[in-house]
Amino acid sequence: MNRTSLAVVCLLVVVAACGDDSTVDTTTTAVSTTATTTAAGTTVSETTTTTAATTTTDDAALLIEVAVHTAGIGLIVDGLVLESGVRVNVVAGSLVRIITSGEVADEVHVHGYDMTVDVTPGAEETLEFPADIPGIFEVELEDAGTLLFELEVS
Repeated sequence: MNRTSLAVVCLLVVVAACGDDSTVDTTTTAVSTTATTTAAGTTVSETTTTTAATTTTDDAALLIEVAVHTAGIGLIVDGLVLESGVRVNVVAGSLVRIITSGEVADEVHVHGYDMTVDVTPGAEETLEFPADIPGIFEVELEDAGTLLFELEVS
């Protein structure tokens, strides 16, 4: 799916307001390029972009919205449109709220916390939990086997 399609999908998601004015969100993007030389002498470059969204207060909820459509996945973290596979940092003890919607039935699974929330076509579902286990946890679209994001609790 191209970036334009992802932006259109994300715009279809209703952004709910949460938290209070003391919430501080930052986004960091790191780009790295590696070059590999093949046996035939051809050099191949691979660029990797990693984005991390962070909530820095432990009294605010981190809002993560996941929209699953036939055209792809939309991911919004505290109002920021991000690509799948990002690492989302949250202060230990913060409340995490995952809201799902879309047109494709599946299940969002938060590994390590062993919690799930359904993606039900035509409906919004919500999973809310305190991020009280430190570490890095995959959050995936279970049936599709697609990594949505990594949740880093510190």
